[in-house]
Amino acid sequence: MTAVQPELFGTDPPPASHVVPGHVNGALVDLDASPANPAPPGEVALFRLDGRTFTIPARSRVNVGLKYLWIAKTSGEGAADQWLLEQLVGTEGYQALMNHDGLEADQLTRIMQAAQRTVLGGMEPGKA
Repeated sequence: MTAVQPELFGTDPPPASHVVPGHVNGALVDLDASPANPAPPGEVALFRLDGRTFTIPARSRVNVGLKYLWIAKTSGEGAADQWLLEQLVGTEGYQALMNHDGLEADQLTRIMQAAQRTVLGGMEPGKA
């Protein structure tokens, strides 16, 4: 896929037809139209935005899943999701999503589902 030429669309964001839909389970949620960079070994690409690929560990430590569940129980699922996403992609990645005006609810849902599977999947018997 080639990047959208700014002169074609001015300062407005590119049309939705230029955004590659994302998928869950190891496939990247692509929030822009520039070429992807491969994830480092031991990590998987979670999303790409403004030409930067944000990755998460391919496998998470079990205690991270336990902390996620504890925060969900004591402070609510929203607080747990916020903590988890920032824990996995860092403050910079979280703020990149937070400040991306074009972020759609379904894109965020796919990102969160992939993050949750990475963390909670390691807690299933036989997977840790």
